[in-house]
Amino acid sequence: MKYWWMSLILVGLCLSGCTAKRKVEIIEPTFMEEIQTECPVYLSIATAGNFSDAPYGKVFQSCLDDLNASGLFDVSLYENGIMGEDAQLIRAVQNGTISVTMMSPSGQTTVVPGASLLDIPWLFPDSETYQNFLNESGMRFLEPLYAEKGLVLLGISAHDYRYLTSNRPIYSVEDLQGLKIRIQDNICHRILWESLGAEPVPIDFHELYMALYNGTVDAQENPYVVAKSKRLYEVQDYIVETGHLPTVYVYVMNQEQWNQMTAEHQEMLKAEIQRYISEVTEQTPKIVGELRQWLTETKGMTLLTPDEAFQKELLAGRQAVVDYIKTQIGETEVELYLSLADSYLQLTRARTARTE
Repeated sequence: MKYWWMSLILVGLCLSGCTAKRKVEIIEPTFMEEIQTECPVYLSIATAGNFSDAPYGKVFQSCLDDLNASGLFDVSLYENGIMGEDAQLIRAVQNGTISVTMMSPSGQTTVVPGASLLDIPWLFPDSETYQNFLNESGMRFLEPLYAEKGLVLLGISAHDYRYLTSNRPIYSVEDLQGLKIRIQDNICHRILWESLGAEPVPIDFHELYMALYNGTVDAQENPYVVAKSKRLYEVQDYIVETGHLPTVYVYVMNQEQWNQMTAEHQEMLKAEIQRYISEVTEQTPKIVGELRQWLTETKGMTLLTPDEAFQKELLAGRQAVVDYIKTQIGETEVELYLSLADSYLQLTRARTARTE
């Protein structure tokens, strides 16, 4: 019994070891739950555009307010290119410097070449059908193309179709010959108008009005809201309702940051983005109708609607864009996407016929 005290020490160590182990098993999950539910996830959202002052700005702000008020998120919004232009922002999201970005497809093609599929013109007759296609089929097709680049596709919105405005009337493709059209720096847009005989000229958006005013270009293409906000009715006489493309915005997030969030965080973020897209889709027809009326009746612009012959001529531009995209991502991928879009369009027409 000379070393009885050593036995007591060993027993004490064993008990303390068991107690410590038991405490870790009980406390650690509770501590992690506290982190996940009580500490909001910081989200940096950046865009080169200006969502707050857009016609749908109130809806956008409401979604941000809901995210912040939930206690699950602490959101900081950076607009107007403060954090960089589109090509820089998509790279920043990919490497995790920024959490989320919203931009047009052309700004993402350097990272996700398949985003150019969203620049194929004249796929659907209206923005509502286009949006429903994206919600039901298009998103699922595109998600893997983003995932393989370390990005999560949160949503795609398609609204406010783009129309041509010009300082001379356009009734056919013949009238497009040599027409200098201001475009954004987008190769698919350039190919579209070049294939129709026009001369597309990439010009910075902030220089658009002066380029039309001083005759650098004769025409431009944008949704109606731009014709109002940029006062294009002062330098353009005609609106040609080409409706070649909707205004598309793609919402993407860094995949690693997405994976680190709880299911509750993920569900709420996606739900708010879908709420924004849904409300914008619902409001678009009314806003577009009011803008069209204001531009024509109040500001005196002449509205020209392409007839059937002109519409058929314009489809040559779609084929030129499709042929280019095939060289970038492969013929199989493009044909699958077009087949999916065509099937959805036929399904929509069948549904409409049954309800009439």
